[in-house]
Amino acid sequence: MKKTITLLSSVVLLSSCASAYNYKVDYGNNTKVLDSYHVSARIEKHYTPGIFSTEVKNDVTLYINDEIVLKGPLHKDESGQLQGIYQDQLVTLECAKPGMFLETRCTIHMGKKRLGIMTMTPEL
Repeated sequence: MKKTITLLSSVVLLSSCASAYNYKVDYGNNTKVLDSYHVSARIEKHYTPGIFSTEVKNDVTLYINDEIVLKGPLHKDESGQLQGIYQDQLVTLECAKPGMFLETRCTIHMGKKRLGIMTMTPEL
């Protein structure tokens, strides 16, 4: 009986824990951001262990000139597209992860202009 209670308590404890990892942005050689815009982004990766599998959620936030322009979920593989409005212009964030061990790359467009390509790397 004690083993069953201990095992059940462990499962409940593990299933209620979640951890989040932040990703930082690096423009590298892909910088095409206009001088009048300061663009930054952050991906938060949340792991929630379950009984049979671990749930993974990715939330991305895009800032332009320190204002939150986009905030929303990405797919488990960190790919996806979000849209928002900044200064009456459509802002599009398109993210993709080309391979399992490669970093996520996000392209940002405002109106018909490409603001840049960002590489998201985990903060350690």
